[in-house]
Amino acid sequence: MIKIGDQFHAKDRPQPVYVAEHEHHFRGQRWIAGSYQYAANQRVGIDLPEDELTRVDFTFEVVGQQLYAEYRAKLDRANAWVDTQRGRNGWASYRPESAPDYVNAVSNDLRSHVELFELARDKPARVVAYTAAPNLVVNWLGVKLGTYRVRSAWRDRHGNGRRCVVCDLPGLGRYRGLTAREDGWFIRLSRL
Repeated sequence: MIKIGDQFHAKDRPQPVYVAEHEHHFRGQRWIAGSYQYAANQRVGIDLPEDELTRVDFTFEVVGQQLYAEYRAKLDRANAWVDTQRGRNGWASYRPESAPDYVNAVSNDLRSHVELFELARDKPARVVAYTAAPNLVVNWLGVKLGTYRVRSAWRDRHGNGRRCVVCDLPGLGRYRGLTAREDGWFIRLSRL
């Protein structure tokens, strides 16, 4: 059952995430009205029966041990080849058509699965993530890791907005960190 303040998405439409703002009843059915905010502070609303909604729980899916081992081996093999292409400055430069097929087969999605498995397995004391609207913490590929709330906001001596946030990452724990005033910036998190 979706309550006011819960975040949800419409079935068959996983994006965007809406926030339940009020409910009403029509012909014996409970309807939830909600909205989400996007660029320029414009709001888009939704009004659907409750059985058409799915509550967002922010737990990310992790691949199994066998699939992780396969992905990790592919990633390690590709990284070993990329390391042979590094110059004195530490950067690797190559054209995709000159790289072996096993290097081009490594995608961002594969890297994300490896990262999420290792996050869930290791539960590190420090995590680098990104903030996203509405109050989400995501990895670099946009997979939802949890939520955050702002504890304080201020401007530094250069006039840049800063925020101290506390993040609840289900399965990982509670973290805190500093980030820029707007969403979309990286955040270095430390376990509380």
